[in-house]
Amino acid sequence: MGINTKGRAPDPDIGNYSQCWWPELEEKLYSDYLEWREQGRIVRRGWFQVRAGFRFRELYSDRDPAGFQFNNGWFAGFLGRHQISLRSVTKKAQNVSVEYQTLVLNWL
Repeated sequence: MGINTKGRAPDPDIGNYSQCWWPELEEKLYSDYLEWREQGRIVRRGWFQVRAGFRFRELYSDRDPAGFQFNNGWFAGFLGRHQISLRSVTKKAQNVSVEYQTLVLNWL
């Protein structure tokens, strides 16, 4: 791990992420992300993957689409560069059901 100018090791929470290879793509993708989140929509990895492919073909029409690969390294770097944290929705209820409470109370 390298040392920064203040003599401390780089902190991944601050954002020491790799170089951006597709700046226009990331700018558009980030603005799309902000727009969707403002509408209250859920954004997951699959959304980013589909949207990134669409935006790449739109912005870099002169390049082979196979030149851009949506992989874990690029995606982690993109999330880090834009301070995005993906959250997951759970299907579990946060409250204990009445039937379960009754069952526990009867057991006690």
